[in-house]
Amino acid sequence: MAHIVVLSVAFVVVCISLMGGPHFERAISDDGAQVLSTIPLGVIISEFYPCAVCDDEYFVLTNAGSSSVSVEGWEVTDGEGVVVFVDPMYVGPYASLVVSFNASSYLAAYGTLPEVHLDGLSTDIGVQVSGSFRLGNDGDSLSLRDGHGAVLDFVVYGDCAETSTGWTGPPLASPRMGEVMVRVRSSDGFADAGMSADWMPFREHRYGYSSWRPYATVVDPGCLTAFLSPDCSADVVVSRLDAARESIRVCSYEFSSPIVCEALLRALCRGVDVSLLVDGSPVGGIDERAVNALSALAGSGASVRVLTGRLDDGVVKHVTAIHSKYFVIDSTDVIVLSENAVPSGIPADRVFGNRGWGMAAVSSELAAYLTSVFEDDRRDDRPGVMDWMCDARYDSQAEAPLLEENPHERGMFHPFTTTSVATVTLVVSPDGSFMSPFLCDTLLSETDLVVEQFQADLRWRTRWSDDELLSPLVSSLVDGARKGVACRALLDSSWFNLERNGEVVDALVAVQFGESLDCSARLMDPEGPITVMHNKGVVVDGRRTVVSSNNWVYASFAKNRELAAVIDSPEVASYFTEAFDADWYPDRVAPVIDTPKDVVASCGSWVTLSSEACSDDRMLVGVRWDIGADGSVDATTPSVSFLLAAPGEVTVMLTLTDSWGNEATQAITIRVVSEHHPPPEERSSMAAYASVIPAALGGALLLLMLRKRGQRRR
Repeated sequence: MAHIVVLSVAFVVVCISLMGGPHFERAISDDGAQVLSTIPLGVIISEFYPCAVCDDEYFVLTNAGSSSVSVEGWEVTDGEGVVVFVDPMYVGPYASLVVSFNASSYLAAYGTLPEVHLDGLSTDIGVQVSGSFRLGNDGDSLSLRDGHGAVLDFVVYGDCAETSTGWTGPPLASPRMGEVMVRVRSSDGFADAGMSADWMPFREHRYGYSSWRPYATVVDPGCLTAFLSPDCSADVVVSRLDAARESIRVCSYEFSSPIVCEALLRALCRGVDVSLLVDGSPVGGIDERAVNALSALAGSGASVRVLTGRLDDGVVKHVTAIHSKYFVIDSTDVIVLSENAVPSGIPADRVFGNRGWGMAAVSSELAAYLTSVFEDDRRDDRPGVMDWMCDARYDSQAEAPLLEENPHERGMFHPFTTTSVATVTLVVSPDGSFMSPFLCDTLLSETDLVVEQFQADLRWRTRWSDDELLSPLVSSLVDGARKGVACRALLDSSWFNLERNGEVVDALVAVQFGESLDCSARLMDPEGPITVMHNKGVVVDGRRTVVSSNNWVYASFAKNRELAAVIDSPEVASYFTEAFDADWYPDRVAPVIDTPKDVVASCGSWVTLSSEACSDDRMLVGVRWDIGADGSVDATTPSVSFLLAAPGEVTVMLTLTDSWGNEATQAITIRVVSEHHPPPEERSSMAAYASVIPAALGGALLLLMLRKRGQRRR
């Protein structure tokens, strides 16, 4: 919800440490006995929604003090109309009071009714409205006054020229359609310098926005598993889905994975409650595979919803895009990934596919937290949330996408399960980045850090500036390097990311050589098995690992729904660092062939040749047998058997290929001999044995005679 009840000062302090400021929920009291003070100190305008699309403006008053405050007789005015609180009412400590012009719209957006609504619906709270109170889209002012007319708070925005006591400098920038203006919070409470900077947080707030705080908990040994795409993500995800007995919740920017779709269909057949939330407008649109997968699931009983809609149609989405990727299973298991549930993200092929990181944890606490986020994001009364079966793209005749071929059933890396306690912190975006990207603090390293990133911008254009600023994340890397932190950053080299990622790499390399810093960066080698570096992972100081959906772009932290898991575990950090090294260092070493070069066999017999003893420093992915060395491939299996039909020599060419495309070839010569005529080498060996046998027998006879002669002398 946009506002959460604050129960105590201690709890506020905790919130400040997590989010950079306290979080307030609407709550008022009409019990005079609870009032500690009626002095109007600390009550401010904390947010307002002026540029509404459905005549659903609202504003919020918040008591930033520790004592309840009476607002009877107070008024809020925009200079043209006045709202007066005429009945006794009190705003409790750290609580808020919402005044909305459209209660039903507010309820749909935030999931709860406002305390005061001015749309003709009944209310227990008495207010009087005079004049024409409507906040202008292009500019206006909002003033809070006490019963004596004294100005307690004032904000002006857009092209409005009004001024008031306590406000300095130019007005706040004009709001955008569907945008909520929210006052900045800090460790000391609300900003109140009386200027536009008071209203310029980093994250953007859209009508119906949420404020999920980071959530941390301890995960017991053996209850957290780290895994990789493409190596073993399908194994972990499908096995967890197949173990579900009650419910499965899936959130993914895109969804078209045949193996995940089949697992969900199997779950539906077991009576498991399956729910999905996907973005309705991904880059490139929802393709045919996704339409088939979503339609097949919806037609089989799954609850499938999409976030869609446009401002032009009067729809304000509470986030720009659903970009997070996670599963919640049976209220006990969670899976957090960097990858979408698409064929390249959770591939059947364990060698070739997107590089991604993932973590699976058995934790009812994490499951409960993510369930709350999931259910709030997909409320069917939310503007922009639509049932897939009501979407024009739904196909009632669709069949589930066919399962992909799996040419490589084993990857280089296997899932790793912890043996020690780990701490996992879930950070939801944009909520967790109120004043700056949450990752900036995570990147504060003492010794070293490694980064794998799909998409990064060197310069960001934020909500409040037309000028491009250096990315705060890139800046964090450089600042760390200047303090002696060893940094390595590997970015995707796909054509669609080449320009933007190349700029980041060039900037870091320039710093590396220009200042002689241990800060190296490069684009992913296209010769490797990873088709797209889709990861958004970080390892800090060999201890903390970030598994997330956050690309290093402005929208990912300020506008989109994203999810990151920050894992405090040296074991997990070691696992992902090893995987990083495999991506960072190109493989230029050919496979090692360990088979006999010469084989002797009898005519008419079967011979079997095997590559099982061969090896590679990374991963063998291809075996080719050319029997007769005629240039054709006769087999691609680890071993091959064939009949030796005639005496003579047969040459077999064995070629091995590793995951980086390196090859090694060896010729194997098979000498085929007649069954009754051994080859010259064997005949010479037999002759040698024949010459030795008489001499050996003679020597033995002589020793026997000498022994008997000695016995007679005794």
